Amino acid sequence: GWGLVGIALAASSGGAFLRATAQAEGASLFAADLLTMAGAVGSMVGVATLFASRQRGRAVDLVLEGAIAGTATAMVVFAFVVDGGPAAAAREPVAAALALLLVDTVVLWITMRLVTLTANAPVAYRYLLAAFVLTTTVHALRAGNLAETANDGVGGAASLELWSFCLWAAAALHPSVRRTFEPVPARPSRLSPLHIGL
Repeated sequence: GWGLVGIALAASSGGAFLRATAQAEGASLFAADLLTMAGAVGSMVGVATLFASRQRGRAVDLVLEGAIAGTATAMVVFAFVVDGGPAAAAREPVAAALALLLVDTVVLWITMRLVTLTANAPVAYRYLLAAFVLTTTVHALRAGNLAETANDGVGGAASLELWSFCLWAAAALHPSVRRTFEPVPARPSRLSPLHIGL
């Protein structure tokens, strides 16, 4: 779990570095987007693995719940993009930004459920949650700006992204990740108001 989270951090920070250098040179952002998406997918798998180690048999359900929440969120933005948004040439980068935002939402959903699984969640989980909140915020700002202006440069996004990487690394290196935990007993699934709302 934590190894995948660390690899995802390396991929995401590498994508941010490639983005910064490509923007400075006016080059294509394809490699940066690809590496960033790999980091997002890696973090989703890593956090789902952490969740599976704490509660057996619920990780797949949790990923699907997060996908529903992310899809519902992305559909609102996608409707704007398809209906009166940027020109057809700019729709492909916006769609890629929305796909990244969808994966970010799933990661955020799983991490929130991981933190709230027990009252004594490790501090590292809270750092990880804060990192993913900042990462999702940065990607949402970029997607919104890209849909609005066909430019993904957002003032202040680089500093937010740097803070997210710092929190992400602090989570992976925190002493609380070395503690072992007993798996949490599975709770029976029930339909909550949140599920109905989604």
